[in-house]
Amino acid sequence: MYPEDEVVTEDILDYTPAIFRFIYSKGYLLMASKLPILWRIAFYRGEDLHKFKPPGKLSWFFRKLIMGKFIRSLKKKKPDIIVSTHFMPSDAVYLLNREMNAPAKFAIIVTDYGIHTAWLTPNADRFYVPTEAIKSELLTLKDYLNIESENIKVTGIPIHTKYIEIDEKNALRRKYNLEPDIFTILLFRDVFTKGNFEYFVKYLSMVPHPIQLIMLAGKEWPISDRIKRKFAENNISYRIFGYIDFMEELMSLADIVITKSGGLTTSECLAAGTPIGIYKPYAGQEERNAEYLMEKGAGIKLNQLAGLPYTITQLIENPEKLQNLSHSAKSISRPNAAFDIVNDLKKMGEGSGDKD
Repeated sequence: MYPEDEVVTEDILDYTPAIFRFIYSKGYLLMASKLPILWRIAFYRGEDLHKFKPPGKLSWFFRKLIMGKFIRSLKKKKPDIIVSTHFMPSDAVYLLNREMNAPAKFAIIVTDYGIHTAWLTPNADRFYVPTEAIKSELLTLKDYLNIESENIKVTGIPIHTKYIEIDEKNALRRKYNLEPDIFTILLFRDVFTKGNFEYFVKYLSMVPHPIQLIMLAGKEWPISDRIKRKFAENNISYRIFGYIDFMEELMSLADIVITKSGGLTTSECLAAGTPIGIYKPYAGQEERNAEYLMEKGAGIKLNQLAGLPYTITQLIENPEKLQNLSHSAKSISRPNAAFDIVNDLKKMGEGSGDKD
């Protein structure tokens, strides 16, 4: 949009000590997938905004210790605006600004449909949030955050711009050699393991109607001949892909996406107008995202694989239910979030609409 501007993307973990980087990057997935009770305890310990207590001097000391290299990099580069899609860079900018006579402008983009106290960094010029509810929640702490209503913009979560204009469903099905009138499921690799994948095949084969399955295998690509035989034995029409760059098309041609409820995946499905079948979301932010989808009528919860035949059958035999889910998904989507955020950042950089 503004090719004359220089945009630099950084991963803050690249600036942290190696041991911290290893623990942080591996720890979440390990706890969330293998030790969920530990992750649940860690997440919910700081969840409630009404119990929030500002970090003490010791907490800020350790944060500065961990992020010192990144703070020094910011001092050297002197960016006009710093945009954070994670709470760690926000804390680093706050620490930097405490030492600067001319504080750096910075914005925080909340990337889930629920707010956690970890996002509460004071003195941000902007909070970009996905819902009005989150804006309202942040305003209960406006004195600590040093913000007013105009500093919080309800933009949605930014996703790739190719989700804005997507071809019509039947045209996409023809493009991928799929039947236009058969119920189509997009299944993500993150919801099954080698241990339970065959159960997905087993229960999908119990649906008393024809179905088409698109599976994103990820690192399991190419899929084994044994699994291909399982599809054939259970009379399931399927297409399998590895890593792809046309996710928006597969989401749009599907009748339902079965996946976990990460913030970006959720936003992409909403933009495509495709409801989500949420299977075993990780504790914490994914549960919050799932609750939001359920509340808005844009998703369904799959608590048991054994319930999959009934759930899919109900959607096939009650097309109005599927239509309502799709309509709800589209109605709460904000596919223009990236454009809206960039335009507002540009205004902020030029000096209009700044925080007092």
